[in-house]
Amino acid sequence: MSQEQLQPNYYWIRVFDYKFERDQSDKGVMLDEFYTKELTDRESVKQLVKDRYCKSTGEKIGFAKPKKEKRGMYAIIMESDLFFYNRFYATINTPCFVCLGNIVGKASTFPKAYIGPRMGYQPGDDVFMDLTITAYFCSSECQQN
Repeated sequence: MSQEQLQPNYYWIRVFDYKFERDQSDKGVMLDEFYTKELTDRESVKQLVKDRYCKSTGEKIGFAKPKKEKRGMYAIIMESDLFFYNRFYATINTPCFVCLGNIVGKASTFPKAYIGPRMGYQPGDDVFMDLTITAYFCSSECQQN
């Protein structure tokens, strides 16, 4: 197997409810947002989105903003990468950088700061999961200190 075949494909999915009278040129009201890395192509992701909802909703969901009916649910599927997948799902168990209180939970819910060298990493590197160059804080107050 080649290196490309071993790499999972990451997708970011956002589901909206759109009503022209309410939303006009906006995307609508976001109902759901999630990532996946298990599926290999967009058609599989579309099926995942349909299966995520009850049968009647899943059958009606579109994959572009409704234009003709001017209302309905639709999903946007965007290609993503490991950095954003981890930003959404990764969990941590580490001490607060300031007060040393234990921080356990979804990494995206805690304040953090990159404390590594300013050079040596590329955009898209998963720097926020490398605890040697990232400081996590239990609160905004600790981050200010």
